[in-house]
Amino acid sequence: MKESIQRVGGAMSGMVIPNIGAFIAWGLITALYIPTGWL
Repeated sequence: MKESIQRVGGAMSGMVIPNIGAFIAWGLITALYIPTGWL
């Protein structure tokens, strides 16, 4: 059980970490452009 959780967690972090800049940029862009955003 624990090994499968670690394997899934490793796969998830392996996908997320390289794309973390894209997630941040996407969040900033959506925050700017949604009607209730900063601008």
